[in-house]
Amino acid sequence: MSENDDLLALTISEIFPLLIRGDICATGLVDASQKRIHQLNPTLNAVLSLRQAASSEAQAIDKFLEGQTRTAPLAGIPLAHKDMFYRKGETSTFGAHEAFWKTGVTTSTVKTKLDDSLAVDVATLHMAEFASGPTGENIHHGRCLNPWSIEHLSGGSSSGSAVAVASRMVYGSIGSDTGGSIRVPSALCGVTGLKPTTGRVSRYGAMARAWTQDSIGPIARSAEDCGLLLEAITGPDPRDPLSALNAPNLTLQMSPDRVIHIGVLDALMAEADSDVLRCVSNAIKDLSSKNFQIKSANWADIENVQALAELTHKAESTALHDHSVRKSPDKYSEAIRRRFEEGTMISAVRYLQAHSMRSLMTEQFVRDVMKSCDVIAIPTVACVAPAALTLTRGIDGNEQLLGRLTRFTRPFNYLGLPALTIPCGFGLGSLPVGLQLIGRPFDEAMLLYVGRFYQTITDWHKHKPNPPSVACGQNHGSSA
Repeated sequence: MSENDDLLALTISEIFPLLIRGDICATGLVDASQKRIHQLNPTLNAVLSLRQAASSEAQAIDKFLEGQTRTAPLAGIPLAHKDMFYRKGETSTFGAHEAFWKTGVTTSTVKTKLDDSLAVDVATLHMAEFASGPTGENIHHGRCLNPWSIEHLSGGSSSGSAVAVASRMVYGSIGSDTGGSIRVPSALCGVTGLKPTTGRVSRYGAMARAWTQDSIGPIARSAEDCGLLLEAITGPDPRDPLSALNAPNLTLQMSPDRVIHIGVLDALMAEADSDVLRCVSNAIKDLSSKNFQIKSANWADIENVQALAELTHKAESTALHDHSVRKSPDKYSEAIRRRFEEGTMISAVRYLQAHSMRSLMTEQFVRDVMKSCDVIAIPTVACVAPAALTLTRGIDGNEQLLGRLTRFTRPFNYLGLPALTIPCGFGLGSLPVGLQLIGRPFDEAMLLYVGRFYQTITDWHKHKPNPPSVACGQNHGSSA
């Protein structure tokens, strides 16, 4: 392993002390990241474009920090983000046909906040077309490949984010999640991903998918790193009307004798494939200790919430694209165009009914399902990454697969609740499995606490893939 690879194998929290001591610098980290991208991206197709300004920005950060005590945990850290966040003067593709690309006239709030934290934005990353799809497939930009096995799907729609972080191209990424788009690819690629509570992170300057269910959040290699990234991008924003004005901070005051109750939705667990069930059940057992108590939980309304989430999602995304689909249908892939066309058949009455039910359903979930639980635990995805060959050319053949990938994630976008996925083992084909933790509104601190604890007693998050590069043609996984 080269010195560059050694550096890139570390987490953000591990690299921070080296930056403080001056053992490494931002310029060196960015150079290592760029070299890794050049080595792996021709195979994995996670990066859409490199930012030419990254190197000069890193040099400026090094100069700024000379002689100072380094206190910013993201200072000099190479990050890359899903290509749906505007940056002034730069082009965003949204994973779409070139006809829809736009040059930013302003910079998104999340990128502005990360710039303020002195992180270095090195690249824009692959995503599903208009963030519409959980597979990693994109007819305009090609398929984004899973670094654990290039014959299997990477997941989406934040495909490039999960692949770039898992393959150690960058230390972290910001993605979006409207039905599982952070959690699904994170689980399938063996990294940690957090969908915050709706309103926790401003969506200003980000492409909308379904505005009442969109969440923006981090993908990284550990829960601790996700916490660092979330801390940097969180906070109210008057430019986002759904931005929460008084969200609790992310610091959890935990007494030594506090017992955390984890509820397990047995009915959903039973829907998972046997290898996924094994990994998730073992993870829950690992969490069982004097400070963690495990209990069964029941959710009677899940099918209703699934239906309401799908209806709301489809109606809002169709409203955003209806004019363009009618004007330029040939600029959309067949599958995406058909989904948007189906949305036109949803009446305003049905949409408003579904929308009005959200607060009630959320209240009932927190009151009834989580009544004696701090956290709910289920698989993130019911299966490991499916083989790419399972995708068919027509949308009809993929509906069952697409539904299965988001079955355990989509309901919590509708409810607006925070959810964290963490690696918890390997299933069939030595492919990663994710454990999903769901919390109460704005209780990301609890999820991150449980995630960090789990990652101190296990090392699944330290395992890394060994994807083929431009210099080799074989692919296999290896442990860190």
